[in-house]
Amino acid sequence: MLLLAIGFVAVFLAIISYFLLKDKRNNRLAIASFIVGIVSALFLHIIGFIAILLGTMALHQLGKNDKEKGKWMAVTGLILGILYAIMYLTGNTG
Repeated sequence: MLLLAIGFVAVFLAIISYFLLKDKRNNRLAIASFIVGIVSALFLHIIGFIAILLGTMALHQLGKNDKEKGKWMAVTGLILGILYAIMYLTGNTG
């Protein structure tokens, strides 16, 4: 139950960073993917699917806009999301 609460807090923080972030140079979806990917690595592997979705959307947006930064955050969130989603699906939640 505690891990589920931590997962919801991570998603909530990602949503807050998406809507309230004032620094327009970094892509907000990339930041959200990075946060959710790290939290999925530490606590709750099932939210890796959310990191995959956010990272993919961020990379799509970054491909269209050369002024925004944050590709490394989107890629990191995407990789962590894929890794921990696979761990969740195979039962290696260790």
